[in-house]
Amino acid sequence: MYHQHFGLREAPFGITPNPDFFYEGNMRGEILGALLYAVVHGEGIVKVTGEVGSGKTMLCRMLESQLPSHVEVIY
Repeated sequence: MYHQHFGLREAPFGITPNPDFFYEGNMRGEILGALLYAVVHGEGIVKVTGEVGSGKTMLCRMLESQLPSHVEVIY
C-alpha cells in the first residue's frame, strides 16, 4: 500500500536489515565511526547492546561492510 504512495521500489522494513537504508543521523554515523576505529586500531572487545529494533544488526552489517580487507570477520 505505501509502496505506491511513497514511490518505493522495495520494502524498507524487512526481517533482515538492508544496509542501503542505513540512516546516519541521530548519532548513528558517529557510533559507526567509533566502532570502525575501535576494530581497526585493536581497541579490544566491543559489545553492541540495545533494545529490540534499535538497529544493532544494521550497525554491525554496516561495520562489516566498511572494514578493511585485512580484518577477519566472524559472524
